[in-house]
Amino acid sequence: MPEKQEAQVREFRFRSKLPKYFGALAVGLLALTVVFLGIGFYRGRNPEFRMKGFPTSLSEDVVAEVNGYERRETEGDVVKYYIKADHAKTFSDNHQELQNVYLQVFDAANGTSDQITAVKAVYIPEDNKNFTAYLAGSVNIGTRDGLIVKTEQVTYKKIDETASADEQVEFERGNVKGRSYGGLVNVPAKRLELHRDVFIETVGGTPEAPSTVKYASINAGSAIYDQLAEKIELHDSVKIVAESASGSADIASVSATVYLVADDASKRDAKRIELFQNVAIKADQVGKQPVNINAGYALFEKDIDKFTLREAVNIATAENDKPVNVAASTAIYERLRGKIFLEGGAQVTQAGDLVKGDRINAELTPTNSLKFASAKGNAFLQQAARDRTTEISAGVLDASFDDQQQLTSANASGGVSVLLVPVNVVDYSKVTMTTPNAAHVAFQAAGRVDRMTSEGRTSIRMEAPDSVPDAANKRVTADTVRAFFNSDGSAL
Repeated sequence: MPEKQEAQVREFRFRSKLPKYFGALAVGLLALTVVFLGIGFYRGRNPEFRMKGFPTSLSEDVVAEVNGYERRETEGDVVKYYIKADHAKTFSDNHQELQNVYLQVFDAANGTSDQITAVKAVYIPEDNKNFTAYLAGSVNIGTRDGLIVKTEQVTYKKIDETASADEQVEFERGNVKGRSYGGLVNVPAKRLELHRDVFIETVGGTPEAPSTVKYASINAGSAIYDQLAEKIELHDSVKIVAESASGSADIASVSATVYLVADDASKRDAKRIELFQNVAIKADQVGKQPVNINAGYALFEKDIDKFTLREAVNIATAENDKPVNVAASTAIYERLRGKIFLEGGAQVTQAGDLVKGDRINAELTPTNSLKFASAKGNAFLQQAARDRTTEISAGVLDASFDDQQQLTSANASGGVSVLLVPVNVVDYSKVTMTTPNAAHVAFQAAGRVDRMTSEGRTSIRMEAPDSVPDAANKRVTADTVRAFFNSDGSAL
């Protein structure tokens, strides 16, 4: 038979056997799947102990085995703790291995208890009726004050009543719940430590209290939940998102403390939030432009919607093309009232208007535009119009704005200086007015000066433009001066 025909015969024989090969392969894969499922089921039913500090030198000599195991440790008539398990194996060194274990630790003061359940446990007795229990598999901790913690591996120490976990931890207390990688429950101190990759959320808010936070989520590197003080300490890149009927807020800082208030036994709401280092807040309110806040420190009191700010404070609002920007060393921002109190290098800007002073009290409109600003100590106002800039310096200065964010009036007292500087010095005079007592400046539309009135010995100097050959500087001095400008504000 030619070689070509032999090759074709071999190929036909191989193809005829392919169904058998595929069948055998399918059976093999099915067997492997069953084996892996069995291993997974066995491991789920018999979890391995993998926590840090698990003892490596325990006796392997079994001295007793009991089904339906129960044990109570008492001190006089007081029950200290109670253990039961489906199966207990006791070894020569008195340690025990327990299956489907239930542990109950009692508070001698009031009879309440903490409860722990797990698939498997290693119980090691210690002096003075203390013990250490290593628990694995669906570990569930319920403390006497309503905290529930779930994880897969826990080390419980009776001497200090602490339960530590090195793996994923989930917790819940009323409407506060969350998770982290690793944690420690300190039962007597009512303290939960969350070690890494922390996420916490709260759900609340009612029709009767719509301003209450409906939902809040917290991310942080680590956290401590102090149940006695009703506060959560957050560390390492904190991010908070809060939503309520009146608006929402995105908050970021290096660290923070959230103070809770209990509405009832099961519901908690954030009452205050204290923020430290690189604080950034974006607050949105229904019907208002968003407000952006930056500072080194911030304290937010939710009930009165108040921010106390320190260290390089900046508050910015967006209102059409005329945003309001506020800067100071310290500030108090009462958002609900639209009030801002500034100290230390304080200044407020809105479009071409600037108010500065050692201290400023400002008031915003319902849409977060500037309505009024009062500066004290080195007070200064600058108003930039198309053809002229107005500058006012004084000890105290008040500035008012209309709904179109136009400056309408400025009232100054204590060593007042008013300076009108033309944009084009060729066309207009430079006007300077000084008075030791007080001055009042009214503005027309588009920010042009309408009139000026002084109180006390006043001097007005007008410097003529260089473009007019026969022009001369002029000076007026009087006890009281009233100066009026034409309709377009260009001439005195």
